[in-house]
Amino acid sequence: MNRLIQSEIRKIFTTNLWWGLLIPAGLLCFLLSLLGGTAGSMFGSALTTEVPEAELEGISGFTSLFTSMTFTTGLVATGLFAGIFGALGMAGEFRHKTITTTFLVSDSRSLVLTAKVIVYAAMGALYGLTSVILGSLGAGIGSGFRDFPDIGVWLLISLVAVVVMALWAVLGLGLGALMTNQAGVVLTLVLVVLLGEGLIATLFAEMGVDGVANYLPGGSASALLFGLAISLSLQQLFASVPEAGDMDQLNSEVPEAQAFTDMASQWWVSGLVFVVWCAVFLLLGMLANNRRDVS
Repeated sequence: MNRLIQSEIRKIFTTNLWWGLLIPAGLLCFLLSLLGGTAGSMFGSALTTEVPEAELEGISGFTSLFTSMTFTTGLVATGLFAGIFGALGMAGEFRHKTITTTFLVSDSRSLVLTAKVIVYAAMGALYGLTSVILGSLGAGIGSGFRDFPDIGVWLLISLVAVVVMALWAVLGLGLGALMTNQAGVVLTLVLVVLLGEGLIATLFAEMGVDGVANYLPGGSASALLFGLAISLSLQQLFASVPEAGDMDQLNSEVPEAQAFTDMASQWWVSGLVFVVWCAVFLLLGMLANNRRDVS
């Protein structure tokens, strides 16, 4: 197994794919967090000039929530890059026939796929760590490093984001093993996540079934991160501003917030759903891989 893992590491770092996707992913997260942090800071500054001093704590809590959400938006947007990396890395081996040699010198195809899962999950975590660092920097610069959430909140969101991106890479790996065509697998992944899931959710909503997006691959990953960020940020807000009440009071006073509070209370369910999707695609990829003629 160690030999297979070392082989996979060499394959990745002898090509430009890993950094060719890592750089735009990190920059996208930085820019989104920078813009969000700047907007939140400007909005908070405008409000502080118009509200009594006694209400400033609530404004600070709101801008902290806004900063967390924009930071999370950047992480959600860049998660797809880790999925594309996994898909292209796996499908590229079939295109260039390098997978044939690997299968011939290994004990079993399943061991090869297992080694790939370990290495690509680690690379996905690298994508997550890079995005977290650059996203934190962007949010900090945009907000002037003021009104940040508690360090514990920030670190927990960051840790979960790293895990999510590792899972994205594994999901992409499974899809790449299933489809093997580089262009096809990237188009499928991007179109399904960015367009297809929205259409599916809309169709179900027309039939009176809401919340379907949270049970689809991309939607569940997004709901996990957004739900966690909302949950932690609202807990911090309610603790610092007792007058804000709790989630039940928020739902009764602002019915439009129901969708967000539901997401906050069910973020762990979305996480389990995303793990299941990753396992399904990986299992299908392994089954197809074990039956495929690669000569």
